[in-house]
Amino acid sequence: MGFRAASSYTNTQLNAISGGTTEIVLFTTAALAAAMDNAQVVLLWQVVITIGASTTSVSFQLRRGIDITGTSISAALWTVGVAAGATRVISGSDVDMPTVAEAQYSLTMQQNSGSTASTFVDGCLLSFVL
Repeated sequence: MGFRAASSYTNTQLNAISGGTTEIVLFTTAALAAAMDNAQVVLLWQVVITIGASTTSVSFQLRRGIDITGTSISAALWTVGVAAGATRVISGSDVDMPTVAEAQYSLTMQQNSGSTASTFVDGCLLSFVL
């Protein structure tokens, strides 16, 4: 007898990357129904971006919910040093134990400097129940 765990995947970019330091939502998963209360949810993400002029670092954050006000999954931002004009592949993962049914997750991003927006090339966000 087998069991299929719930999962949700998206590679649809929701918002363009902004110039300056505005946090935006890149991806949001569909609602994820956990098989039982307090089930662990694994989150995996990857983003390929071409860095905007004068940008020296970018930050990413996983949030429970569909916008930048959602609960942060990680204790701190993932901040990556970058060079303007370079194309970077950046990825991360985390685990959440939501206390709500049908949780949705979002990956947010912000440039920490630079007035020219970076360019989104590719990416995805995957969530699945353990």
